[in-house]
Amino acid sequence: MSSVPHPSVLVLVLVSIVICLYGLTGLKTNADYRVYFDKEDPLLQKDNQIGEQYAQLDSLILIISREDGTLLEPDLINIYTGFEKQLLNIRYIERVTAFFQFLDDESLVTNDNQEPEDLLHRLRTHSRGTNLITADGRYGLLNIGVSFPGENTAKEVKQFMTEVKSVADRQFKPKNLNIAVNYSGTLALNEAYIDVVRHDLKRFVPCLFSIFFICLFAFFRSWPITFLLIGTALLSAISAFGVAGWLHWELAAINAFTPIIIMSLNIATSMHVVVNYFRHVSDGHSRADAMAESIHYNFTALTLSKITTAAGFLLLAFSPSPPVNVVGYVVATGMIISYILCLTVLRCQLPKLKLTSEQAKRVVERFSLLNLGTMTLRYSNKILMLSGVIVVLGLISILQLKINDNVYEYFPEDHSFRQGTKLIDDHFDGSVRLLYSVDSRKPFGILESDYTKRLTAFY
Repeated sequence: MSSVPHPSVLVLVLVSIVICLYGLTGLKTNADYRVYFDKEDPLLQKDNQIGEQYAQLDSLILIISREDGTLLEPDLINIYTGFEKQLLNIRYIERVTAFFQFLDDESLVTNDNQEPEDLLHRLRTHSRGTNLITADGRYGLLNIGVSFPGENTAKEVKQFMTEVKSVADRQFKPKNLNIAVNYSGTLALNEAYIDVVRHDLKRFVPCLFSIFFICLFAFFRSWPITFLLIGTALLSAISAFGVAGWLHWELAAINAFTPIIIMSLNIATSMHVVVNYFRHVSDGHSRADAMAESIHYNFTALTLSKITTAAGFLLLAFSPSPPVNVVGYVVATGMIISYILCLTVLRCQLPKLKLTSEQAKRVVERFSLLNLGTMTLRYSNKILMLSGVIVVLGLISILQLKINDNVYEYFPEDHSFRQGTKLIDDHFDGSVRLLYSVDSRKPFGILESDYTKRLTAFY
């Protein structure tokens, strides 16, 4: 087996990688919670059907609250009106429904000097203002109907939410009104997904790279080798996402951690080739011969590990959730790419890095598991008993697991979306809605008395 791939093979691999990387320009993100459901799912189809029938829009709920006094003070009415006008100027907003819109209703307002308490009572007993403001007048709802022209991409959602929050801050904060604004609804949920993923990636990715650098440098004591292994792993992950861009796979929040999976698996499997390479160099082989021997020795194991790992993740294709399918496809693609890079780029570049026999021996000694094997044989019975106890405790713990797929509890209690949703649950009818569409089965049938009686009996 040749120590170095043929130059034409290297050129072909590098050109293919460049083509894959260009696919990154076609990546699409979807921040809509509906993306987690298969398009053929009957419940999703029913939800879409109801949305089309009743012109149902994406919802953003603003919970306006005031600690001191009520929201119906006379000097606040003009501020609310200006706030509504500014909101309607924001792109994608189709309608605004709020507690203050009914204050100009003649059936509500009898004179200009009406007391807030009397106005509050009239508003809460008004058919259109019911459930839009609490009994103490401290919490009111503003429901914004939004229609994005295409899919709810992360960029669109963030830009929209930033604009809405900017309008709210300009309208209420400078005036020292002690008015707070919290957010809930589907668009706030979509933004919360985006914020949590970005928050985790900002912390998790740097920590992951730090761990990779520290561990690899501690083992090899060589920055070039460390950068080569991490660079190959990173190139595998980015190329896999490039393929996703070419194939128009949509990315959701769950896909953000896929590069971390690919990089970790890449380094773990490639280490077998690298460690054996060091072992052969320590035995006195030239770097080129050592690389050839390492590839020859590990070829079957490397091939099987990459293929079985890719096949295992491809099983996620049977999930009914499209984003989970994408995780399986991208990781499997990344493992195949990492396999190719290991047999070409890593195989070609590793022997070019300076390495003496003495340096290789020190690395091999650090990787030696002889002491661990000796200790395992000496305490085999105790280790077996301890393992058995851990397995039993694990099986018992499985019985304590509970399935709770409440999306509102995916976020910590101090998260702004969780706080807004809690306000709706505590002071209004709740954040979860159950919608029914009752068909009269004939044109204008809802105007007939029989339909009205049947509908009244239903609820």
